[in-house]
Amino acid sequence: MKRLTEAGVPINISSDDPTIQDSILTDDYEKTVRNFGWTVEDLIESNINSVESCFLNDREKAGLKASYIMAAEAFRVKMGL
Repeated sequence: MKRLTEAGVPINISSDDPTIQDSILTDDYEKTVRNFGWTVEDLIESNINSVESCFLNDREKAGLKASYIMAAEAFRVKMGL
């Protein structure tokens, strides 16, 4: 996956059906870090890609992206990243 993202391919990490797969999004993030060497910044970029490719109109998408970026920055500060 790292080679794909380095080549510019947008990748989203998502959880399809936690009740069937016995996995939540946090588990998927941990697996992505452990198995593919992703960093917190890679996960944040993936989440921004998710917002940019979602089915909201442009105004709603911009608002969601701005809110997410603010939350990600607060997380970085809280965690000392």
